[in-house]
Amino acid sequence: MSDFFFWVVALCFVAGFMLSFLNISRSAPRRFYWSFACAAGVAGALSTYPTWDNAAALGIFPVAAMAAMAYVTTPYIKIGGKIYALTISAQRPAPRH
Repeated sequence: MSDFFFWVVALCFVAGFMLSFLNISRSAPRRFYWSFACAAGVAGALSTYPTWDNAAALGIFPVAAMAAMAYVTTPYIKIGGKIYALTISAQRPAPRH
């Protein structure tokens, strides 16, 4: 069963990465990315069933890893209307269409 949840986590990482290649508005990929991050966290925690050993760590690690990747490579961290990103170009608001 843990192999299944491992593949769910892996697919969430890949899906989050692939969002950067789509040519759609910035808010939709942001929502998908964080949905995939939450799904990866849940799958990571569930991968320890039935013993629940290290469930918290395996649930937090994928979310933390995807948050770090979001900060480094995407403009997907937006809190209170401010975009947090490593590069200045990613910190700029999305262009209006």
